[in-house]
Amino acid sequence: MMRLGRRTSLLAFSLLAGCALTLSELRQAPPQRTATTVAERAPLASCILSGLRAADPGTFVPRAGSLIYQTEESATRTEIAGYGQGAGPGFVPFYILTLTTAGPRVAIESRWNWVPQIAQEIDGQAWPIIERCAGSKIAVTPSLD
Repeated sequence: MMRLGRRTSLLAFSLLAGCALTLSELRQAPPQRTATTVAERAPLASCILSGLRAADPGTFVPRAGSLIYQTEESATRTEIAGYGQGAGPGFVPFYILTLTTAGPRVAIESRWNWVPQIAQEIDGQAWPIIERCAGSKIAVTPSLD
């Protein structure tokens, strides 16, 4: 009987679950969580990025601190994409935060990929960082509870 390795099993699971496998697909996916806050987008994004990089990397399961982050910015939008080791060679996008300016408000959306259980853990670490950087309580939809 053929036995699949853990990484192969995770890849098969994600393919069967219909998870997005590319950054483009992940960008097009509906957000998993959303929130709005009053803040300046650029300093907020910088603070969030620093917080994610300094977060717990995890021991056996990847967490926010173990991802490699890349940002893309435009006049009204900042995207923070977190990449982790994929099932094969190379890195895949696990997690994206999008911050979009709308007047004095910043809309924040999180999307995740790959293995939902791991990405939900990363998202659970990210929102308290976002709230700390915003300097006030944020109503996240759906709630983290």
